[in-house]
Amino acid sequence: MNSGADRHVQIAQPIPEGDSPAVIDVLADDETHQRIVILRDNYVKDRIADVVKPRAGLTLAYGSLWRPQPNAGTLARRITCMRFDITPLVGVGPVLLGVRRADVRNVMSEPLREFFKGTGARHATDAFHNSAFQVHYSGDLPIVEFIELCRGGEIEACFDGIDLFALDATTVVARVTEQHAFDERDPELGYAYVFPDLELALWRPHIPDDESDDGRFFSTVGIGRRGYFTKHHD
Repeated sequence: MNSGADRHVQIAQPIPEGDSPAVIDVLADDETHQRIVILRDNYVKDRIADVVKPRAGLTLAYGSLWRPQPNAGTLARRITCMRFDITPLVGVGPVLLGVRRADVRNVMSEPLREFFKGTGARHATDAFHNSAFQVHYSGDLPIVEFIELCRGGEIEACFDGIDLFALDATTVVARVTEQHAFDERDPELGYAYVFPDLELALWRPHIPDDESDDGRFFSTVGIGRRGYFTKHHD
């Protein structure tokens, strides 16, 4: 079972492999005006900065996302993203808040990676889509408490018709606040925007300034069960 639609992005011009052993291709998305750098699988996130510096309009992805386009020349490539619709207080795509780990793994057929997020984590996090889709658990069973999606992977995160990772952060906040208010008391406001009525949070590691566009786009979006953010922000 899967939710979402494939989206194809045509290549602009590949970087020859000799220029960087980490880079396979550079793609251009005519719809969002993003450039996507496809890196080899063995280059993990903490080494990406040594290969190419992230900046506005640039997304980094992994080589496993790269696919040749049928009946196309050597310069024709495509990257396929899975779209996931976010329904606050319910779930993301086929993964529902409040269900057991076995239920999550039953509906997510993609390869799974387990890890403990933080030294105090009671349960392992399930990560799918090259860790771009993360499911966090709580309780004795355990059950899904929080779902987090990360930009720069093989997924699109959509809420109420808004592509949260394709649009710049300012536009995303403006669109969401047309119907919902964020917590103005949040000590991380600017980096994070928490919407209490949705139990939804948007986060970025930097705030762009005159010298840098770092943080122009949100890096993660997460939704939790009722009380997840509100109890942490009271």
